[in-house]
Amino acid sequence: MSNSRSNILRRISACFLFVSLSMMTLSTYAQRTSTGVYTNLQDALANKDEVLILRLANQNLKSLPEAVGEFRNLHTLEIQGNQISSLPASFSGLANLKLLNIARNNFTELPAWLCLTPRMEVIDASDNKITSIPECLTTITTLKEIRLNKNALSNLPENIGDLSSLGILDVSGNKFSEVPASLGKLVAIRELYFDDNQFTEVPAAICTLKSLQKLSFWNNKIAVLPDCMGSLLKLKWLRLMGNPITTDKKEMKRIGKLFEKDQVQILSE
Repeated sequence: MSNSRSNILRRISACFLFVSLSMMTLSTYAQRTSTGVYTNLQDALANKDEVLILRLANQNLKSLPEAVGEFRNLHTLEIQGNQISSLPASFSGLANLKLLNIARNNFTELPAWLCLTPRMEVIDASDNKITSIPECLTTITTLKEIRLNKNALSNLPENIGDLSSLGILDVSGNKFSEVPASLGKLVAIRELYFDDNQFTEVPAAICTLKSLQKLSFWNNKIAVLPDCMGSLLKLKWLRLMGNPITTDKKEMKRIGKLFEKDQVQILSE
């Protein structure tokens, strides 16, 4: 009698466990599909229309399938920290893509299809091997943030100033010594990072950036700042460490007088 009762209790427990696990699985699936966030490529491929955010960082990937270009609702693609060197042309079909993170991969150029994404806002292609930026990138007027630090760049597109919505540009850790004059037309730019490049002077175009709040030229070869920088009334933060200018006490004193009292935090050491 006791054995029979024990068997019944075991069956009841097993039944409850099965139901609980099933509910947990359904709950996880419902949460995943309701938020549209996928971290597994195979799951995403099985639910193409449900994918809003695809996060595949640090998964030792060497490529992505063309079918990802069919994720018509995808707005965020994060594949940083892999071994990818190119993306399929089919990705031009990602009409709703707003954020692309391809940092820490093996790209030598930006994907050509980027120029066909009408809603792109953020591109992070830092820490790759990129040597040039396609001119057509300047036609994506929705771009708000571009990070291309730690690459092998020496030139920005001539029409970079056409990016009327761009608020942040980081090209630190490259080979820049100059920038196009059109940079001065970046009406929305708030933050500029030119650290660890080859500048010997601050480009004059920067003096016309009336919305600029943060400017960094850490570790360049700058010995003097132009007087016109005093017209940057919204500038709050200026980083100059690692430049010859910081050892010139007379020049540093002059720089301090270019701005209103306590307007700018100058980092020089």
